[in-house]
Amino acid sequence: MTTRTVIIKSSEEKGQSLDGGFFGDTSPDREEYEIEGVNCTPEEFIEWFLIMPEGQDFCSSGNDLIDIGGSSLGLSVGATLSVEFEEYFTTWLKKQTDWAINQVRIESMSVYDSLNIIHWQGEPLCLMSPKDRLDIAFHMNRFDKLSKNQLDEYIRENKQNEDQKVGLTKIKLEDEFDFLLDLLDELPAT
Repeated sequence: MTTRTVIIKSSEEKGQSLDGGFFGDTSPDREEYEIEGVNCTPEEFIEWFLIMPEGQDFCSSGNDLIDIGGSSLGLSVGATLSVEFEEYFTTWLKKQTDWAINQVRIESMSVYDSLNIIHWQGEPLCLMSPKDRLDIAFHMNRFDKLSKNQLDEYIRENKQNEDQKVGLTKIKLEDEFDFLLDLLDELPAT
């Protein structure tokens, strides 16, 4: 298994509150770490590291990792950082998959809009269960994404669906009760 490892050579705090002076640093407070490759170049390590969840608070500049998000890694001079290929690839693949799904959702929203199909964030309401459709319809109405008439239509539809469920349950209970009475009739009297 391939692992990319670097060591932290130096660390420096920088930013607006630290660099003062007449032409003060207007960039945010940050910690810059100069790294040196153990079994890879700093650039190769950074390529993998920034994709990982641990690298979310960092950006890079040359051989420097810049902590802009207040990472909880607790880095210090002499510490090593490593990224294994399997972890990197799994994370990279998930991000690529999420990106592709998001692109499909964006495209589907455009198509739904052009066909006047009511949807919420790429999910057409016509494919949702009546209960989910009603929940989303209330939400959409609150954000002026659905007219009052359309909301009323979904409310009526949900009520009809609930009434049908109650009617079916009542019929089913009556059938079960009749079956129990028939069983009682078949029992010998004692």
